[in-house]
Amino acid sequence: MLGQATAQTSCHDCFPVFTGADVVSACPDELQDWIFAPVASADCAPDITPVVNNFVEDLQSGWVHHSAVTSLGMGPDGAIRLYGMTSLGYANSDYFIETEPLSAEELPSGRIRITGEVANALDANNRWQVHIVLTDARPAGLWLEESPNHGLVLAYNCETDTTSMMTYVLDPEHSHLRNLSGFDSGFLQLAHMPVNGHRRFQLGIGGSSHNCNLGLGGWFAWEGHINGTPVLGTSGDLIVDITESEERVPLCGDAVALGVATAFLPGCGTGSSVATPIVWHDELAPEMVDLICPSDTVLPGVMPESLDGLDWLGEPMGSWVDNCSAELFEDLAFADEVVTAGSCTEVGEILRTITWSATDDCGQTGMAVCEQSITFADLPDMPGIAFPTDTTVNCDATDPEALATVLDACGNPLAFETSDVIGPPAIVTEQSFEADFNTCNLDGFVA
Repeated sequence: MLGQATAQTSCHDCFPVFTGADVVSACPDELQDWIFAPVASADCAPDITPVVNNFVEDLQSGWVHHSAVTSLGMGPDGAIRLYGMTSLGYANSDYFIETEPLSAEELPSGRIRITGEVANALDANNRWQVHIVLTDARPAGLWLEESPNHGLVLAYNCETDTTSMMTYVLDPEHSHLRNLSGFDSGFLQLAHMPVNGHRRFQLGIGGSSHNCNLGLGGWFAWEGHINGTPVLGTSGDLIVDITESEERVPLCGDAVALGVATAFLPGCGTGSSVATPIVWHDELAPEMVDLICPSDTVLPGVMPESLDGLDWLGEPMGSWVDNCSAELFEDLAFADEVVTAGSCTEVGEILRTITWSATDDCGQTGMAVCEQSITFADLPDMPGIAFPTDTTVNCDATDPEALATVLDACGNPLAFETSDVIGPPAIVTEQSFEADFNTCNLDGFVA
């Protein structure tokens, strides 16, 4: 407890302020180099040195977010109950209800951090900011076995699984309530109760001790100042039902670490907490180094009519580097473009464009491109020389009708001469021609 907040103080409205607690944007692997050490000071109390405590949570493996609301039992209740506030004249009710569902973050270290705002059940203007940290997470079953004096607080006829229920101790270095409205100033530091530790905060079925729902609850003492007057109470508690639970794994733009610091001003009975995240931030795309593209290649045969069945002919090699060491999602694809389709004088050739991409978890994509020439070794088969077919002409014609053109294997017309042999019942035309066989590589064709 504060200890020194036992008399009227002139600095009851002086609260420590943090510097060096700005949000940090970085890669997840930079967490190991992060030094979280915000500085607390109070210009309104320059002679008092704040007492600062902090801790850091690595969130990369994920955490569980719970939404918490007042746990209702047999009658009216509140998420925060401060017994004695009414008799001291500082509230119309000892019950304080959340203005919005409280946030209970189940952190990787085992801590639970509860934050939010509560207002008095009978005076909505009497509002308090909640900052409670539970630590020393222990399964209920193991804790109960340690001593016959250990026990759970459950609602009547409520049964719970002690292997799944978790128990905790309230951390007084980070747990407090700060008045937001209703008074000029107000600050209450919280401490675990009972002092002997025979009861703990509970998270699980029946954890609130008010019903058999999934809940969170526990007993604390409170001490501090309201408008400069010392106040304290040995009986207060947190009584909430868990309405929603969500496992969260950080993505780009989310917090991958959380630093929490709390500062108290001894003698003033005041304090402040701050939470600073490291936010995963990356605007640089992955880069390729030492790229080696596949060599140009020659395939036997002629170019196929369809390129759909043409598979990889070597893949690029290299290394992707990224400023954040997160996993990269790679993709390798190619597209073929016909450069030469192939003819009786030219073999077929394809230009293959290979695209290798890598995308980081922030959606930044780097690309490496290779070009590969694929040539086919053989000329396409050609039909050879095309002779005209037999034909019938009129008998009284002075000249036979024009005959079909004779083509070589490249589709070029050949020069030829004709001679007619007359004899019934038909005219037979004999043809001869000349062609440059070397031009079209017509070896093997017989004229």
